[in-house]
Amino acid sequence: MMQILFIIISVLMVVLFLGVLFKQTYLLNINVFLIHIILGFIIILYHLIDRSIPYELIGVSLIGVVLLQLKHRDILNDQDGRSFLKRLYHMVYIMVLLTISGLYIAYGPMIINVAGLWMSAITFTMLFSFISFCIWCSGFIHQRNAFDFDLLLILGAGIFSERVTPLLARRLDIAVALYEKNPELHLLVSGGQGPDEPISEARAMQHYLIEQGVPSSHITREPNSVSTHENLKFSHRIIQRQYQTKPNILCITSQFHILRALRYTQMENVSMEGIGSHTPYHFLEISLLRDFLALMYEYKLLLTFYFGLLFAGSIYSLLIVPFLQ
Repeated sequence: MMQILFIIISVLMVVLFLGVLFKQTYLLNINVFLIHIILGFIIILYHLIDRSIPYELIGVSLIGVVLLQLKHRDILNDQDGRSFLKRLYHMVYIMVLLTISGLYIAYGPMIINVAGLWMSAITFTMLFSFISFCIWCSGFIHQRNAFDFDLLLILGAGIFSERVTPLLARRLDIAVALYEKNPELHLLVSGGQGPDEPISEARAMQHYLIEQGVPSSHITREPNSVSTHENLKFSHRIIQRQYQTKPNILCITSQFHILRALRYTQMENVSMEGIGSHTPYHFLEISLLRDFLALMYEYKLLLTFYFGLLFAGSIYSLLIVPFLQ
């Protein structure tokens, strides 16, 4: 009965992947992502206790990788893209190797086998979650209807001169394209001045937008934030002051960064949607991994509880069940 239930859940998870990758924008939010991840956690925990392999979740993960590859098949035509894929698959290979190594240790001496099974469950959890994270990040690249929003919030990124970097320019170009379609839009640029930055990121962003034809009267600066959380926190205060009713907000940042940004909007109790800009391939896999780990850290209580359940399940599966038999 449970196997049938998990197969049904796995099919629904694949349907979610398809929806996210192919422009079903209502699925592009942090809550749907979290539900998807928790369903995977439940399947892994059940199979751990049942002393069985989660073939259905392995299948979901493999299908997710294939769908990502099909959607971004043009990457293979680019030298940097092929190098990026090679590095990304190497990271996945390491996680798979750790998972298998943990299973091998699980057949070793007592006590050590518990640690091995626990490690295997954790690394497979991270592998499944990372694949899902990459799929959601890919989904956020889709274009949005400019007339659905009142305000565009563009998050800053580090600068080395008074001009924006190519990474930051890609975020701003999305805002410019949306503004050109709907000149009623207002833009809020958020980013403070780091110790090695000549001016605030917000001022550099404002200069770029004006150069691209956006009037200064449509641009508001938030120049004090020094982290993503502060971007959202300080911007929310400005929005509350400037709007009597809640505006429809679109948050613009890099694709690898958008889920973490939306997590902070939850923490600040502000509702907004998101869109991600393309990231250069030469550091995309590092950016994906870094923001994935940072997002997981924001759910540290959930993960601590879940990892505790995995440890208890490992003890039950390898020590208690054989003793009872």
